[in-house]
Amino acid sequence: MGSPDVAVLRSLLRRMEEGATYELVVHPGYADAALRASGDPYVEQREEELGFLESKETRAALAEAGAELRSLRADQPRQGGGSEQWT
Repeated sequence: MGSPDVAVLRSLLRRMEEGATYELVVHPGYADAALRASGDPYVEQREEELGFLESKETRAALAEAGAELRSLRADQPRQGGGSEQWT
C-alpha cells in the first residue's frame, strides 16, 4: 500500500469476494530502543502503520466491509518493537 491510506483500503475492501480470506500484510509496532537496535530498516513506518490500524477511519472501513483484523503473533510472546493492542 505504500503509506497507509483509508481511501486505498476502502478500494481494496470493495473488491473482496464474499466467503474468501484475504491477508493485508502490515508490520505495526513502536520505534523503541529494541527495534532500533535490531538493525531492521523498517522502523518509523511501523508506528505509522500502527496509527493507521488503530484509527477510527480504518476501523470503520473494516467494519463496513465485514472484515476482521487479526494478528498472526497473537499467540506468540512479544519481542521488542511489536504491538498487539490492535488485535
